[in-house]
Amino acid sequence: MFNAIITGHGTFSIGMLNALEMIAGSQEKMKAIPFLEDDSLENYQNKIIDHMDELTKGEETLIVFTDLLGGTPFNTSMLLSSDKPNIFVIAGTNLPILLEFVVQRWADDEPKEVLTKLIETSKLGTVLGDIPKEIIVEEEDGI
Repeated sequence: MFNAIITGHGTFSIGMLNALEMIAGSQEKMKAIPFLEDDSLENYQNKIIDHMDELTKGEETLIVFTDLLGGTPFNTSMLLSSDKPNIFVIAGTNLPILLEFVVQRWADDEPKEVLTKLIETSKLGTVLGDIPKEIIVEEEDGI
């Protein structure tokens, strides 16, 4: 089983976890850690460390989902996981990647395979919306 942390600026992580659980139900061993404006870097790092330790007991695999490549949540997670081969950090988290994680977290696949599927799903979930012309109903009165 794969465990997860969602983190990001402000309440991004809380909102993403809430949205995920609204669709997919309650998730065990998955934590949201917000990086709030009044958080000191040391306090934020300690929260990440505590949750990393809790979610990797028994050498379990952990994926840390962050909001922004190069932001404090991503940089902190990368630094704190640099000597831990069972922790992986992803930037650019969206709801499609988290929904795919819910499906893949129970797989017996190697982490590289699961991570590849997650990234593919994340990319596929980002599209420009377009309304096909055949479903647009034109009003006779021009309204």
